[in-house]
Amino acid sequence: QVGLIRSLLKDDDSEQAFAAADLANQALPFSAEIRAAFGDVLFRKGDLRNARRFYQAAVQANPGSARGYYGLAKVESADFNRKSVLEMDRKAYELDPKDPEILRSYATDLPADKQIPLLERWLEIAVEDEETKDYTRRHIEWLKKIGDRPTWKLTGEMGPHLIKFSAIMPNPQTLIGYEIPVSMNGNKPVSLRYDTGAAGILIHRKLAERLHLAILTEDFLRGIGDEGRKKTYRALADSVRIGDLEFHDCVIEVSEDRLLGETGLIGGSVFDRFLVTMDFPKGRLALHPLPPVHGLRYDTH
Repeated sequence: QVGLIRSLLKDDDSEQAFAAADLANQALPFSAEIRAAFGDVLFRKGDLRNARRFYQAAVQANPGSARGYYGLAKVESADFNRKSVLEMDRKAYELDPKDPEILRSYATDLPADKQIPLLERWLEIAVEDEETKDYTRRHIEWLKKIGDRPTWKLTGEMGPHLIKFSAIMPNPQTLIGYEIPVSMNGNKPVSLRYDTGAAGILIHRKLAERLHLAILTEDFLRGIGDEGRKKTYRALADSVRIGDLEFHDCVIEVSEDRLLGETGLIGGSVFDRFLVTMDFPKGRLALHPLPPVHGLRYDTH
């Protein structure tokens, strides 16, 4: 029954997975394995409150339920309870170090020198599609290059800050977005289109070469245009300056060509330390610092 539920989830059939989990729970209401699997279904459906309840019930039924603790780690992660995530992942791994999902989740909590061998073991035992495994291979390569070196280190005070942006208008009647001037490695600022849903900064390769960015590893990117997965590179900029904000050791995504005709994109995640308010009449982003989140790399408090 657990295998059926997990297979349906892997096939992204959450409705059938829920039906299978419900029947299994009726037949075996005291099974820790079924309770944990039901929790996985509820977590996939976004019902975090009841997912937590089933994971806790799994641990109550069997204090050695690795999947119960693994599920609790996922719920705590969704609530940004970083300390609890680390504790739950560690317990799950100690109980079942051969479960690929538990192994990978625990590995990502560790420093690079300990994370790399565990991820290499995951590659040997995980039954996953080649794209997922390829992503992990590239992540291992990145860890070997950069290790635990902190990235996007903010210089100076957390804020508040004001960042100017301007409208992108091919003609007076058409508004297609907004752009922000960004300076990399002390060079003249370039205008990057602001994309609230994007991660980090993405630029084309010729611009990266002109800005003297050091390309370190290959990568792939989804979600741009209709061409599916596109080959990109990860580069490192010594500095990135946006208004009066300055970051150091910044990971920059580099594309072989201009995506959607843009010089580049800057994602909302660059400002994830701040509460961001877009003031359209004044053409500026107002940034106010958020409380520090325990366990994140930029948490220096």
